[in-house]
Amino acid sequence: MKKILSATLALSMLLSLCGCSGDTNSTTSDQEVIYEEIRVEDENSSSSSTNSVVSSEETNSNEQSSVVDTSSETKPTVTEEKIVIDYNKTVEIDICDDVIRGYLDASTPRQQYEFLSQYDTMKLDYQVLPVRWKPDGSVKYTLHLSEKQDFSNAEIVTITGTYDGDELVGGQVAVTCVPGKTYYWKVYGASKESPRGGGKIKIVNQPVRWIEIDGVPNVRDMGGWTTESGKTIKYGKIYRGSRFDDITDKGIATLKKLGIKTDIDIRSTASWDSHGPGENTGLDYYFINTGASYDAIFRGDGTPSEEVRANYPQIFAMLADESYYPIYLHCNFGNDRTGTIAYIMNGLLGVNYEDLTRDYEITSYAFTHDRRWRGNGYGGTFGPNDLIQNNISNSEVDGRWGVLNKTFMESKYCTDGKLSTAIEAFLLDAGVQQKHIDAYKKIMLG
Repeated sequence: MKKILSATLALSMLLSLCGCSGDTNSTTSDQEVIYEEIRVEDENSSSSSTNSVVSSEETNSNEQSSVVDTSSETKPTVTEEKIVIDYNKTVEIDICDDVIRGYLDASTPRQQYEFLSQYDTMKLDYQVLPVRWKPDGSVKYTLHLSEKQDFSNAEIVTITGTYDGDELVGGQVAVTCVPGKTYYWKVYGASKESPRGGGKIKIVNQPVRWIEIDGVPNVRDMGGWTTESGKTIKYGKIYRGSRFDDITDKGIATLKKLGIKTDIDIRSTASWDSHGPGENTGLDYYFINTGASYDAIFRGDGTPSEEVRANYPQIFAMLADESYYPIYLHCNFGNDRTGTIAYIMNGLLGVNYEDLTRDYEITSYAFTHDRRWRGNGYGGTFGPNDLIQNNISNSEVDGRWGVLNKTFMESKYCTDGKLSTAIEAFLLDAGVQQKHIDAYKKIMLG
């Protein structure tokens, strides 16, 4: 776990335990923040693998990665006293890494750009669970997490921690917590006779829910964003991410835990992509040849491209049928084609451009080399015609995030100044049925 340190902005693990203030949907502020003084600092000198987490199924074969570092002379004496757990007190927990939280709370383009540019080599597509417990000398600990106090249907994972005084504090954990929900938790050492810590936590409500699926980077829930109607998109309905080609058995187990039924693959046979029947995940697999991204979804006159007309009606027919849910939607890496259709899907539901852009740019924190910014940020602004940053693995920059939005807002479809209106009219022109649009909205918004 790393901290962002600054004279003007300090987001720490300690703050996460109390919940972060800050409106994740706020996008308008004139407050100037100097970010040159920000630095990322490790809480301990060990490598990030010290905080890695393995599932309970992998404990035997990966025991080294779950060993707590006790080599430091500053480590406290192991305690064996009985721990009293108070399940009546609720503590707020922010499952975002501090950098993600800082980016979400940034309220101006300059602040957002500074976070993207300074921390763009950090891979942060996971949940942080900074719970505390007393060590008992065990080399591994087991976290039990449940929405019920009797711990029925508990999610159980192996957890490691870093020392803070005489306690261990958790970090990256392969759990599937949902923002806004309340959970009971307890941690056991090797003896498993009594828990070493526990309590009741509420996950801070936020629009970013990363899901750690082993072998599949850049996976997150499309829910959580607030719409123009004041409603919030439901969690647990649609997930966006990268391909399943390298998914492990542990990753497949997470898919099952989430209850995902359908894999919608929107890659293109016309490119270098590979695709296959479900990639051995056990999900119902549907390949839809939808390779267009950004402004390529339009013809020269601003109307839907032939590819959109051929494929979007099929996609929205599936989105209108709840028997397909939960759905996993992906291209190769979950960046461009997935980012474009996520813009269409959530924009249709009423998410504003600023938040659609946040969702798009957060992909930058899923890889250590792929930047997905709305522009180059020179001068602290993002112009509507700026190209996205060069993808080091693919030098062709053929997509423009700002142009995508600009085209919608200046099109004949935008009759009332709302992006949602323009997207809906565009989809109807592409052959998507109104009943499918209405059914999709009902599923996602209630």
